[in-house]
Amino acid sequence: MRTNNTGNKKVLKSFVKDLRFLYTWWAILIVITLFSNLIIALNPLIVRGIIDVAISQKDVGLLFKLIILFVIIFLVQVGTDGFQSYMQTVIGQKATARFRLKLIRKLFRLPLSFFHKNDKGDLLNRMEVDINSVDLLSSRLLLVIISQIISMLYSLIMMAYLHLPLFVYTIIIVPGIYFFQKRTGKKYKSKSMEGRENISKLFHIDNDILNGIDFIKSNGNYPRLIHWYSEALRKWYRNNISLSLINLQNTFFLGSGALIIMLLTFGLGGYYVIGGTMTVGGLVAYKTYIERMYNSMFTLSATWLQYQKSLTGMERIYWVLDQPSPVIHNPGRTKREISGNFVFENVSFHYDNGTQILNQANFEIIPYVRNVIVGANGVGKSTLFHLISRQYPVTGGQIIMDEERLEHYSDYQLRQYTGVIFQEQFFFSNTLFENFKYVKENVSEEQVWGVLDKVGMKAWASGLPQGLDSLLGTGGIQLSGGQKQKLSLARLILKKPSVLLLDEPSSSFDTSSKEMLYKCLEEEFTGCTIILISHDLESIKEDDHVIFVYDASCVEEGTHSELIRNSFNYRKLWSIEIQGTV
Repeated sequence: MRTNNTGNKKVLKSFVKDLRFLYTWWAILIVITLFSNLIIALNPLIVRGIIDVAISQKDVGLLFKLIILFVIIFLVQVGTDGFQSYMQTVIGQKATARFRLKLIRKLFRLPLSFFHKNDKGDLLNRMEVDINSVDLLSSRLLLVIISQIISMLYSLIMMAYLHLPLFVYTIIIVPGIYFFQKRTGKKYKSKSMEGRENISKLFHIDNDILNGIDFIKSNGNYPRLIHWYSEALRKWYRNNISLSLINLQNTFFLGSGALIIMLLTFGLGGYYVIGGTMTVGGLVAYKTYIERMYNSMFTLSATWLQYQKSLTGMERIYWVLDQPSPVIHNPGRTKREISGNFVFENVSFHYDNGTQILNQANFEIIPYVRNVIVGANGVGKSTLFHLISRQYPVTGGQIIMDEERLEHYSDYQLRQYTGVIFQEQFFFSNTLFENFKYVKENVSEEQVWGVLDKVGMKAWASGLPQGLDSLLGTGGIQLSGGQKQKLSLARLILKKPSVLLLDEPSSSFDTSSKEMLYKCLEEEFTGCTIILISHDLESIKEDDHVIFVYDASCVEEGTHSELIRNSFNYRKLWSIEIQGTV
C-alpha cells in the first residue's frame, strides 16, 4: 500500500487544526515550560555568587541564603516537572483518543472496494502502530523541541551576558550543526517511511497466518511461510540498522562539535581569567551554560529525528483520513420505513481492475415478496448485494429505491431497515448475548432465548459453560458453519428488517436445517422484501420473483415458469441443476 508524501508542513498544519480543542492545554504547558526554564537558568548565577562573592568574601550569611535559594529553585523545578509530565500524559491521551475515533469513523464511511484494494495488515499497522505518533507529536516531541529551543536561547543570552568575546568564539560552529541536522532529518524521514512499510509487510504476513491457521496447519508447508517472513524480516532489520547508522553519524558529529566548544571555553576562558577580564565563578557559570546548551543540542537532535519519524506515521494516518468517501449522504432524508422496491436503471458496474459485472442492466426487486437471484458461479450475484446495500457505488446508471435515488438515503436508514446473511458469517470476539445486542441494543435475555429456540439453537446455548455470557472466540472461531448461519438467522429474526439479503444462507445446512430455514422465512419475515442468492434452484417457489444473471449484459427476470418458457439460458441452467440432483 503506497502512501503519498504530503509534506511536513501540510501534515503538521492539519494535525494542529484537528487538535484545536487542545490549544488552551498547550498554552498552559508552554507557560509552565517557560517558567521552568527561567527558574533553572538562575542556578549557574547562584553558583557564581557562591564562588565569587560568598566564598571569596567569607560571608557565611550570604552563603546560607544562596544555598537556601538554590534548594527552593530545585524544589520548584521538581514540582513543575511533575505537573508538566501529568499534563503531557493528559494531552497525549486526549489527542490519541480523538484520532482513534476519527480513524474508526472514517473506516466505516469508506466503501468495501477500499478494503479489497488495500492490505488489512497495513491498515492494522496504521491503526495500532502509526497512531502512537499522535501522542508523541501532541504532548512530547513538539514540547521538547520548544523547551530545548527556549533553554538554548536562555543559555546563549546568559553566555553573552557573562562574557561577550568568549560567546562570539564559542558559537561559530552552531550554524554548521543546524544545517547538518536539517540534512540528516530528511534522510531519517525517508528511511522511517521505508521502515513503516516494512512493518506493514510483517503485519500482513502475521494477519495471513492467524486468519489462515487451519489451512496452514492442514497443508504443513511451514518452510515456505518462514521464507516469506524471513524476507520481510530481513528488510525490516536492514532498515533499522540504516536508521541506527544515521543516529551514530549524527551523534558523532554533535559530539565533535561539543568537544570543540568545550576546548574553546576552557582555552579562551582560562586565558581571560588569567588576564583578569573574567572571574573563576564567571568561567564556572559560563561552562555550566555551555553544558546546558550542548545538552539541549543533543536532546534536540534526537528529538528532531524522532519528530521526522512521527511525521511519517501521521502521513500514513492522514492518507487514510483523506481517502474520498464516494457516497454522498443525505441526513435530511426523513422517510421512516422502506419497502425494498429496488429498480436498476441502465446500471453498470466494474471493479478497479476492469472486470465488468453489469453493463446497462435493467431489472427490478419486487417489494414484499421473495426475490431469488440465480446464475452460474462468478457472474456477480454477490456483487448485486453490495450494490443494493450501497457498499459499492455504481459506475453507470442509477438504482432507485422507493422512488428515490439510493444515494439519497442516509447510511443509518439503510442499515437500520436491512439485514444481511453472507456466505461467511462474522461474530465479534465477545459473549453470545453481546453479539445479539449488536443488532438490537435494548434486547432482553428472554428475547434472545426465544429466537434461539426458533432456529433450533436453544439447547446448544443452554449447554454452554456460561450460557448467553459465553465467549464465542475471535470471529466466532468456536462455531461450526451451520451454527454460524443459524445464529445469523436468529439475529435477523430479532432485528426484524424490512429488507432481507441472504447470500446462500443454507450452504452449511443439512436437509432438516434447510427446511427450518425456509419455514422461518415464511413465518418470521412475512411482509418483508427478501432478496436471496441461491444455487438451489429446486427451492424456488412458483410465486418467487426470479432474477437470472447470465453475464454482464444479460439479466432476465420473471417467475420460474415465465423464465422456463422465455429464456433459453435459464432452461439450460435448470436442466443442469436437475441432472445434478437426479
